[in-house]
Amino acid sequence: MTVFCTEDPWLSHITATHPDLSKNQRVAEMAIKDPARIYSDADNAGRECYYRRDGNEYMKIVVEIRSGNRAEVITAFFTSRPNNKERLQWQKI
Repeated sequence: MTVFCTEDPWLSHITATHPDLSKNQRVAEMAIKDPARIYSDADNAGRECYYRRDGNEYMKIVVEIRSGNRAEVITAFFTSRPNNKERLQWQKI
């Protein structure tokens, strides 16, 4: 799957609502390129959640599945743990 994030949502939504991510773009990129876990979103069947640990927290990237084996980043933020209502799809061994 190819995951993409255009500049507009990154600046107008993600870093605007989660200012700590403006200095953590590399962590977000690594969560997409090399996630530790991927879950089905608890609230939206057309979305997946990519997680990667960063220190004591997880970087969570929510992507919306598009046609043609593509997914668009919807939001990103740090969280203490994966959402227990999400269903695990894949885990790095």
